[in-house]
Amino acid sequence: MSATTWSDPEPLETRRAVPDFPVSALPDWLAAWVSGVSGALEVPSALPGVLGLVVVATALARRFVVEPRTGWCEPLNLFGLVVLDPANRKSAAFAEATGPLVAFERDAAERLGPAIARAQSDRGILERRQKRAAENAARADDAGTRADATREAGELAEELARTPVATVPRLFVSGDVTPERLAGLLAEQQGRVAVMDPEGGLFAILAGRYSEGGSNLDTFLKGHAGDPLRVERVGRPPDVVERPALTVGLTVQHDVLRGLAARPDFRGRGLVGRFLFAMPESPLGSRRGPFRAPELRETVRAAYADRVRALLEIEPSEDGAARVLTFAKEARDRLQALHEELEPELGPGGELAHMSDWGGKLLGATVRLSGVLFAASRLEGGDPRDRTVDGATFARAVELARFFRAHAEAVYAEIGADPALDNPRRVLAWVGRHGRETVTVRDVFNGLRGARFPKVEALRPALEALAERGYLRPLPRQERDGPGRAPSPAYEVHPTLLAASGDA
Repeated sequence: MSATTWSDPEPLETRRAVPDFPVSALPDWLAAWVSGVSGALEVPSALPGVLGLVVVATALARRFVVEPRTGWCEPLNLFGLVVLDPANRKSAAFAEATGPLVAFERDAAERLGPAIARAQSDRGILERRQKRAAENAARADDAGTRADATREAGELAEELARTPVATVPRLFVSGDVTPERLAGLLAEQQGRVAVMDPEGGLFAILAGRYSEGGSNLDTFLKGHAGDPLRVERVGRPPDVVERPALTVGLTVQHDVLRGLAARPDFRGRGLVGRFLFAMPESPLGSRRGPFRAPELRETVRAAYADRVRALLEIEPSEDGAARVLTFAKEARDRLQALHEELEPELGPGGELAHMSDWGGKLLGATVRLSGVLFAASRLEGGDPRDRTVDGATFARAVELARFFRAHAEAVYAEIGADPALDNPRRVLAWVGRHGRETVTVRDVFNGLRGARFPKVEALRPALEALAERGYLRPLPRQERDGPGRAPSPAYEVHPTLLAASGDA
């Protein structure tokens, strides 16, 4: 190998510049809290911004839907994901965000605890009576006794089926919940629950850590869309959650994010496309420290807690159906304009074509965001009296949508969804696997020949791109020595690729 010094290669996935979170698009009380938490913890505003939206969506889920036109309804639950590496005070931000949810759960448990304990005791007695009656029917020799016991066992079984299982109210669970347990929680909590966690362990679970059969995404897919969810129960008929409303708020590290590329089913079935992404720049290395950063004012924290509680205290309607938010004409016009802007970009060659699983859901996500913003800013006695989303509110939702689009494009580039880098990435992987100090164009072509590289000419741009970034270095062209085919152009391979292959 040449003794010439190598420089560090440039990453294939160039980090894209992304906008700051548009705090001004939020209701005043939420904007003040986001700015306060961002300053006090010295974290990007996107972290409390996304978490604040997720907490508000948790409170509004199953209470409201937004209907921009007849027949098109969007629930208000959201999936939010912030990409930040360790030491960025994610746990502290989660604690601030979920504080009102924890307090509400605690107060509800204290208030309803005795009644729930009594109901659970009554159900336990009913279950034992039913079991005893069934055993008596099975043991009875006399036909009359057996008939009486059989009838009693059946009547008690019907009563059990009509008796709901009393449970302590739960608003959210951590990310170590399995999809099966989460489905059960949705049934127990009348279709509304959130998953909130500062770690990315949820994706490991979804990838099949606890399931030999692989990932189980149905709970998340149906929980986001509001499609009926069937929950199997041991020893009793299955529950069907007619309109589940699952909310998700997570932070993950960059290496977890890149791992999504290894699970094509996550994209193929639409899970990745449901998340509103934020991938802000980390402030590590430029933070001022605990005695120079401003403290979060207690009045701001209290106002946030009061507003979230007011949303949580909105009771379900008498028939259990969600209240409907409609669109004013100006909001409908802005929605139509957004559709006309986005639709061409989803087609072949469009800027969103390579991420149509996400871009195809952006219009609906913007509608959801408009409903969340509207309900969060129109509090009167805990319930918005005017339920018509105005044009200004939808414009703020579009501002948020543009932020999430820019960050989603950066995320998709990082997980390897940029088609312009597809061929260089494949060649780089092949070179890294083989661990050779030099490779020829013929070597690579023979190793990767197929539909993507039917001829050598299709391979050359990828090799040139890798050479430009410093992964390969062209070697002097060798002249033909006698008759026969000319030697194939050759490249020297960067030492880091040899070390990664284990052959260096």
